[in-house]
Amino acid sequence: ARLAAEEREARKKELVDLSIIRLKVRMDPEDVRPAEREAEDLRRRFTDVRRQLGGQTPWLSDGLIDLELARGYVDAGTPDKAMPLFERIRGEGHLQAEVALQLGTLHLRRGQARRAIEILGNALENHKPDAPHETVGFVEMQAKLGRALGAALELNGSTEEARNVWVKAAHAWERLMVEHVRRKNVDDSAEAFIEVGRLYYQLGRREEGIQKLLEAIEQNESRDPSYIDALSFLVQRGEVDAALDIFRRLIARPSRTVSEYVKTYASLWILDLTRRAGRAPDAEAEAYLRALDSRRIALRPPRAAAWYVPLAGYAIGRRTYEQ
Repeated sequence: ARLAAEEREARKKELVDLSIIRLKVRMDPEDVRPAEREAEDLRRRFTDVRRQLGGQTPWLSDGLIDLELARGYVDAGTPDKAMPLFERIRGEGHLQAEVALQLGTLHLRRGQARRAIEILGNALENHKPDAPHETVGFVEMQAKLGRALGAALELNGSTEEARNVWVKAAHAWERLMVEHVRRKNVDDSAEAFIEVGRLYYQLGRREEGIQKLLEAIEQNESRDPSYIDALSFLVQRGEVDAALDIFRRLIARPSRTVSEYVKTYASLWILDLTRRAGRAPDAEAEAYLRALDSRRIALRPPRAAAWYVPLAGYAIGRRTYEQ
């Protein structure tokens, strides 16, 4: 009977995990209403399951729903709607580190470095392993908190402190990188390579950092975030040649593996970067944007996100700013 009860609970946990994934899928930055409806329905189902089990369990917390909804609000450009949700679940033990990371990052984006340092610093200090041995999840959160704290310290002008924190974060990401490669987790290893590359660069190890960003692409050439994360990092730092290298790889990938959305943004960034560097606008980026703007047949039903098409027309001079 005990084993049967444990199996039933395990199945319910799996269903909860799938429900949270479904909520993530529903969250469209262009229209958050479907996700909001999904969240309300999920709260009712969580309540029913808690009633069946006869108690509270962390994996059935409404905080999981609030966390995903708040992340979606941030991505949708409405952080004021996210803040109350983050504050509401801040005290939940199993979510504390993740909520602190989200809140700290939000304050960092707003230029509120001291508040970000306070939140992230406390979270990193109190981040302790639940088990005798450090898990992958524990080390990953430690690494993410460290990188964000370093960015807040740098923004605050505390350069040496930022460097010390980044050294520890880089070591944590190196451990994750090796472990994910060993397990052949290509998506996770790609993310780890990206993070190691960014940190090496910020620590003054420029060539090693750029090399790790390139290696991240090679881990999984069909992973959109690898191209976006590496390219945006390099573009912001004026690394024209390295950015062009990644752009060439990206634009050559078929649309079924690298989305049109990603290719458009990459082209916009490269066009701007080459102009700012005093070079002729990159011909390949310009050609992609011209082809996109000239297209008259939609290959799939139009969505609100297709606003990037007129943006492409503006970038190549076919539309005015007002248009």
